[in-house]
Amino acid sequence: STSGPKVAGIIQKTGSNQWRDAIFDLTDARFLNGLDGGADLRINCLDTGNEYIHKVDVRIGSGPVQSHNIPLKASNGGWNFVSVPLAPVSTAIANVLASIAGKYDQVQYWSNGSWRTYPGGGLENIDQTMGFWIHVTQDCTLTVPGNAPASTTIPLTVGWNMIGWPSNDTVSIGTALASLAGKYSVVYA
Repeated sequence: STSGPKVAGIIQKTGSNQWRDAIFDLTDARFLNGLDGGADLRINCLDTGNEYIHKVDVRIGSGPVQSHNIPLKASNGGWNFVSVPLAPVSTAIANVLASIAGKYDQVQYWSNGSWRTYPGGGLENIDQTMGFWIHVTQDCTLTVPGNAPASTTIPLTVGWNMIGWPSNDTVSIGTALASLAGKYSVVYA
């Protein structure tokens, strides 16, 4: 938690040999590798026998976590221009791209007049406001878990901006950029 490690909850064993669900709502959760060994979550059996855990589902924010699949092709030289329509559960680039680990070798993003790259070039996070290039080494599908944003504001700078479309809905360019009417000269997709 924001105040340090704490017990989220306790489940009493009943010996029923049945699966049980338990939900712990943590309003002050913090995932910064703060436990021993750099962990964020620990399950302790309290010396009361073996635990059989089927699934641990951690959700950030409100609303149900969704997933969005984006097919990526290597046959076009490997470069794919991508944006994600969901606010990712984690914006850390390795987490956003976890579903295609080992199937890409570079990600590029244009920001404030220069390219930022991953790995090693200053690009550390990806979110729903960004459009970015990803170079894949084989055909694959990027699966991004996240929440549908209620609204998104994307700050723009004079000149070129690589932005994402934070929605699954298709709208005309004029509608999408209505708040920028008369303030842009060209749009590429």
